[in-house]
Amino acid sequence: MFYYRCYGINLASEHAITPLDSVQKETDAPGSLKILWSFPPFADGEWTILSAGQSRDKKRIKIAKGQYNGNTVYRFHRDTVQLGNIYSYLDPLQHTLWYVADDKLSDGDSHSVLVGAVLGSCISFSGALCLHASAVECNGSAILFLGPSGTGKSTTALHMSQHFGGKFITDDIAVIRNDGGVLTVAPGYQKLRVLPEDVARIDAQISDIKGPVYTHMPKAYFEVEAAHNPVPVSMIVSLNRSLMHKGIVFHCKTGAEAFVDCIPHIFSREAYVIPDAFSQQNASLKALIVQSKYIIAEMPNGHEHIADICTKLMAAQNDPK
Repeated sequence: MFYYRCYGINLASEHAITPLDSVQKETDAPGSLKILWSFPPFADGEWTILSAGQSRDKKRIKIAKGQYNGNTVYRFHRDTVQLGNIYSYLDPLQHTLWYVADDKLSDGDSHSVLVGAVLGSCISFSGALCLHASAVECNGSAILFLGPSGTGKSTTALHMSQHFGGKFITDDIAVIRNDGGVLTVAPGYQKLRVLPEDVARIDAQISDIKGPVYTHMPKAYFEVEAAHNPVPVSMIVSLNRSLMHKGIVFHCKTGAEAFVDCIPHIFSREAYVIPDAFSQQNASLKALIVQSKYIIAEMPNGHEHIADICTKLMAAQNDPK
């Protein structure tokens, strides 16, 4: 078995997972998730469809519920154009995940799906709040960057870590948990997914490329200085890019306005078919908004404004108002 720690949980996998850095085995660690790379014995059993909607990126996700040895188990079927059919089966009580990707996929593509969408869905089903966000630690607290794909979440986090003394926490998926009354974001895999040209564009002093994220897209994994423990969240920044914006404008939001803006950025919203997970995520999101400054950052398209955004965010983080 190969052992890892990601998103605040311990993983024990039958096969190596290339985006993750291995750790020593932690015996009897609570909440460890075993990952088996094969169809489970109950794959051909009876399934009740819970949801056949679409995910945030329009990839169809079908969710079904079944029974195995008296336990409720869940099946996730992702049917995507670039990546083919991907199946994952979760037994929450036994902390076991069966993962089966299309046999035409490269190992890199298969592993990227696992550490992204698949683990994000599993964690969401446990009731933890997962946001489609990148996060960086600055001055002992975390700044989350929300936004659709292509808005610059990863590049902005990279700029903060390179030029403002920040430490990278997680990319694409931010897992939020209540830690003794404080909402914290857990470290993800210790690599940043960004376009190589963006690394050069913001003068980032990193060159250790760890391979492509997916064969059909140009982003690559980069090694960066990363946080290793959960970090309290102090600020949430919702990036809003448009040709209509002529400059950078910050709008501070609270309460219901912030909640409504943040809802579309919940990762794996398909977990809402589980009532307990739904209520726990909603409660966590409301508490997170109370705890944090919530800023909608309007800006033009392109990455030439990232330095100015980061400067304004550092001033806002230090402003007690």
